[in-house]
Amino acid sequence: MDAIFFDTLQYSKKLMGGGFTQEQAETQAVALTEAIKSSVFSGEITVQFEEKLKRIKKNY
Repeated sequence: MDAIFFDTLQYSKKLMGGGFTQEQAETQAVALTEAIKSSVFSGEITVQFEEKLKRIKKNY
């Protein structure tokens, strides 16, 4: 799986610069990090499933 770098501190600082409170910015950074991880993980599972499906189709 490819690594993705997401700077949560920089993201939080940008949000605070735009008027978010520190708590709001930190919560948003955590939520976005979890969404990115979930998306990457789901994508990896999809790729693995497609590869297995191709192998099965080859055998039939």
